[in-house]
Amino acid sequence: MTMEIKAAFKALQETVEAQAKRIAILEGTAKMADIPTWAVDACVAAKRAGAVDTTAGGSYDFYRLITVMYRRGFFDTKQVA
Repeated sequence: MTMEIKAAFKALQETVEAQAKRIAILEGTAKMADIPTWAVDACVAAKRAGAVDTTAGGSYDFYRLITVMYRRGFFDTKQVA
């Protein structure tokens, strides 16, 4: 192998390693093993209000949305008639 090919191969290996790390991060947010601590109260309220049937195994975006809705008062069970 020439020096240029070796350098290109090394650069390609580094790119693949970086992409593998990024994929792992993205897959980790698609289905989280645990509910983030900042979303627990919102998940409890959403379940109590009947807005969702389960909060386990949600994505990061799911927990963010539930938390925003909770903070805006969407799961106030006192308002449910």
